[in-house]
Amino acid sequence: IGGASVKLFLPIFKMNFPEIVDIALPAEGVFHNLVFVSIKKTYPMQAYKIMHGLWGMGQMMFTKYIVVVDDDVDVHNTSEVLFRLCANMFAVWLCVPGARPGRSRPADPRPARSRV
Repeated sequence: IGGASVKLFLPIFKMNFPEIVDIALPAEGVFHNLVFVSIKKTYPMQAYKIMHGLWGMGQMMFTKYIVVVDDDVDVHNTSEVLFRLCANMFAVWLCVPGARPGRSRPADPRPARSRV
């Protein structure tokens, strides 16, 4: 299912984002919760652009995790993607700000410290 979706939507994604090299929808993410994307990086913060752009494209808004890697990573090899992710990531810099559970609920009456 994931391979068919990639073959169908990859040309559309490449029209909007020509820097995308390949996309994989692994079975570990049930083909829609996790997306691996490889790009030809040419400037800083380009992964954020791709990530937010993909989240704004139709059914991709239901994706919970988008992992963007360089073009030399085979996105269809889950163990290689996860190795690169864990070996090269500094979570404070690379995670989306405000994604912690307490920050997305402004109507929560508890004090900010008890929400975390």
